[in-house]
Amino acid sequence: MSPSLIIRVVIMLVCIVFAIIGLHKQKEGKEWGKPLATVCAIIATLAALWGIVKTFDGSEMKNARNRELEYQRIQSRVLGKYIAKNFPGKKAVVLVDPMIYAEIPGVTTQRTDPIYEGLVEGLGTSVEIVNKIYPQLPKMNTPQGAPAGAPADMPMDMMIPPTEMWFTAKSLAKIIPPGTSYDIFISLINLPVGSMRVCHDLTQKKIALIGGDTSIYGALFSGGYAVAAVTHNPKAIYDEKSIPRDEMKAFNKRYLLLTKENYKEVIEANKKMFAPMR
Repeated sequence: MSPSLIIRVVIMLVCIVFAIIGLHKQKEGKEWGKPLATVCAIIATLAALWGIVKTFDGSEMKNARNRELEYQRIQSRVLGKYIAKNFPGKKAVVLVDPMIYAEIPGVTTQRTDPIYEGLVEGLGTSVEIVNKIYPQLPKMNTPQGAPAGAPADMPMDMMIPPTEMWFTAKSLAKIIPPGTSYDIFISLINLPVGSMRVCHDLTQKKIALIGGDTSIYGALFSGGYAVAAVTHNPKAIYDEKSIPRDEMKAFNKRYLLLTKENYKEVIEANKKMFAPMR
């Protein structure tokens, strides 16, 4: 329940109580009873109308959306700040969501990437992003061969399948830039199944990631591949309260940060979540 809704409900309940009291006092001959009941009824009505207006103008939905977008920025901002603090002066390549950046014919809507935005804010000027990469969208099985998920009126059964169904370790290996042009590889999307081999080929790079299969986190960190990762907090709290002003307090409410310094402690405290798949 949102704070504004709680306030409205409290106001209406209090006004109803005092309106009833006012009516009783009026019956007892108290002159102030009727004005009290009238004023309380008016206030209760205004509170109800306030709620109706907020519902129709979409402000509550907008606030909820903005809150969730900011939480997405927070997770990558904290990751970015850790990288900036520990690896200043380095260069990074970032793997981003192809559904946000890939060109989709027929779709002109401006797409935003709050996770990437948060990372950029966190890295600041300490770490330079030299390349932003993503896998190419698969082609549809149609005579035209247009990219999946394109026209807005396309039937759902012809839309692009989930990324994990076509984004493979092989396709990941193809888009990772070779050479020494960067020092850090940052993934903002789930790494595909079988990525350990790809990570092994990146041993000269520092790997940081958000989300993905937590069962490989132990191997990523103990093997010296990963230096930082963000994943969901199994005790996460999802409510309609305002985001805590303290960034780490807000972060800890939803996420876990694993680093090369603390990963053993975090994994030990959440064994089931990080247990390797058999």
